[in-house]
Amino acid sequence: MRRSLRLLAGTVALLLLLTILLVLAIGIGSLPRTGGNYRLGGLDGPVAIERDRFGVPHIRASSERDAYRALGFVQAQDRLWQMEFQRRVGQGRLAELVGPAALPVDRHLRVLGLYRAAEQAVAGLDPATRALLDAYVQGVNDWIEGRNRLLPPEFWIFWHRPEPWTAADSAVWVKMMALTLDGDMSAEILRQRLLGVLQPELIQDLWPGMALPQTVGSHLPDRFLADLAAALPAPPGPGTGSNAFAVAPGRSASGGALLAGDPHLELRSPGVWYLAYLEAPGLAVTGATLPGLPFVVIGRTRQLAWSLTTTGADVQDLFVETLDPADPAAYLTPEGSRPFSVRSERIAVAGEADQVLSVRTTRHGPVVSDLVDVPHPAGSVVSLAWTVLDPDDRTIRAGFRLPHAQSVAEARQILRDYRNPVQNFMLADAAGGIGLVVAGAVPVRRDGDGSMPVDGASGRFDWTGTIPPDELPARIDPTSGSIANGNDRVVDDDYPHLVATSWEPDWRRQRIDALLAAEPVLDGDDLIRIQRDHRSGFAVELLPTLLSATGLPPELAALLPAMADWDGTMAGESWQAGLFLAWAEHFARRVRADELGPAAPLVGSLRGAFLANLLRNRPGWCDDRRTEPVEGCAHMAGLALADAHRALVDAFDARPSAWTLRQVQHAELAHAVLGNMPLLGPWFGQQLAKAGDPYSVDVAGARVDASLVRRTVTHAASLRMVADLAEPEGIRIVTAGGQSGHPLSRWFSDGARRWERDIRIRLPASERIELLSLVP
Repeated sequence: MRRSLRLLAGTVALLLLLTILLVLAIGIGSLPRTGGNYRLGGLDGPVAIERDRFGVPHIRASSERDAYRALGFVQAQDRLWQMEFQRRVGQGRLAELVGPAALPVDRHLRVLGLYRAAEQAVAGLDPATRALLDAYVQGVNDWIEGRNRLLPPEFWIFWHRPEPWTAADSAVWVKMMALTLDGDMSAEILRQRLLGVLQPELIQDLWPGMALPQTVGSHLPDRFLADLAAALPAPPGPGTGSNAFAVAPGRSASGGALLAGDPHLELRSPGVWYLAYLEAPGLAVTGATLPGLPFVVIGRTRQLAWSLTTTGADVQDLFVETLDPADPAAYLTPEGSRPFSVRSERIAVAGEADQVLSVRTTRHGPVVSDLVDVPHPAGSVVSLAWTVLDPDDRTIRAGFRLPHAQSVAEARQILRDYRNPVQNFMLADAAGGIGLVVAGAVPVRRDGDGSMPVDGASGRFDWTGTIPPDELPARIDPTSGSIANGNDRVVDDDYPHLVATSWEPDWRRQRIDALLAAEPVLDGDDLIRIQRDHRSGFAVELLPTLLSATGLPPELAALLPAMADWDGTMAGESWQAGLFLAWAEHFARRVRADELGPAAPLVGSLRGAFLANLLRNRPGWCDDRRTEPVEGCAHMAGLALADAHRALVDAFDARPSAWTLRQVQHAELAHAVLGNMPLLGPWFGQQLAKAGDPYSVDVAGARVDASLVRRTVTHAASLRMVADLAEPEGIRIVTAGGQSGHPLSRWFSDGARRWERDIRIRLPASERIELLSLVP
């Protein structure tokens, strides 16, 4: 018996060893060759692709067309699986690859019709733009069609070979980025649901700055709204946004304009960004591209530098459409009854039969309520109007043309073509100009503010167009010598158009402004120091409430002197930061519990702007209406501190030194598909230390566990970039992840380690270690 068990154990061990060796062989064999020669037909001339020691390709070509073809080639070399996954999501074809678990994603993407919109956008491009896009597509396919190499490990795991890349596969990723940043439809549903729980003025408190909400659409049952919210894409995660700031030459040590940017996006493995330098006659651009897109999204040329922050524009409206009582295949409009436009979508599912989805569309947009299995409200459906679905989309044209702008003014003209997602472009040029320019399609409404679902039959709330590009907000060459934005309000009170109903709090922008103002003369190192700043305006504002806490036992009162000495900096070694965040989470839960009841989980966790607003203006939220005494915020602060202390002790230790932010919080860079799988997940992902909170300049947007103390950072600065326009070219940059998506590559995890410590690299690099030549 023992001998049999030993033989079985030996056999299992041998099989495991052989499996590991096979996986390693496939893995090593699928690493791309980054040196030598590749012969490609149709090139205008030879192309040199030199890699620096971080794996960043420096592409030198004899034509712009060849440069973008080479970019497609190297992106496919390093990120082919990521590109394949992204386009599958955009196409609504993920279940075909990974099985029925992805059906909800495919269904809502097919109903939204993003890929159809991408195809329409490509069809409308001018010949010059289409030629550059087609060159990039050819470069991707040059790599895919190679038969003398193995594909990356994920293709073997899912036993899948990619189809040829298309222009729409690139165009759809522009629209997918908008999907990750535009959360208005989810907010509309949430506000409609809360109208059944709260008075309108209390709903207004949850979105400070928003006008008092009114019921302007048909009443929709809560169960129906709950199912609709679950069927639609999730709203942007905590911490989604960006910082960007620019300094004029009069305040620059070098005499040139300075620019800094750090977009706050979901942390992933592989990372969101792919760095590159492209040089051809008339083109020299360096910076960050998105795998699958053929141009530099954030970066610089010799004449211009640019970065982006999300505007927060309201570009989505839900319309409650009234069915024609005489014809259920039609709906009512101001001109009378109109039939739905109907198309059929076939969804292939790995291991199961295909599913057929019937998609209805109204004059406003797709009927998103068809995603809901529960019965619709009698006589109505819900459709979505969204600027991203407009077929007239020349965003890709703007992306190709922006590196040719010679000044802020020229960049602003080029951005007239830009449509989605709506962004604040922070700009600086070599002549000393700086500016913030809002670009994108922002709807103009006949009535209403887009904050709630509205009636679709009357036409009262229809869109009449979009804000003309020249009338979008802009701030050029301010007398202060600097501009900053942290997703906060970009319009003045007298601005004539509606851009958004609510804005992100201005704590990050105020902190950036204060740090900029503290130095009369600034250089690139100063801008990097500002990007690393962890002082939380949220903590500074709420700390007095914590210090006023009443009803504390001696062991909690003993913590307050140290908290009073803390300045609100969310440093990794600070236990005060760990305690404060746990207290703030529990305080938020307590102040909302009685008003919202079972609906409390719907509004998320901190909502810092709400908490600050109630402490300033609406302390009645602190009274627990379920009890007879009238409690104040100091009383509620004491209860929340007891909750937080108990949770921290249970999770860690009674010693405050066990509550440091480094111990309670970490960043997670997970693989999109394999991240939750045992063994494979850790191989393809990474965990890193991360300081900050959602409201510090160095953002840390976290998912919080049930105890409200353990924090997993999912959104943070996905890259950090600084440019000095006094230099002829060059940026200092770091990204959350390496250049390669292959876990066995030397360039897979090195970028994440640099990002953890904010170690910048310089591009273009002076030293190149490998040369790959593409020859005709």
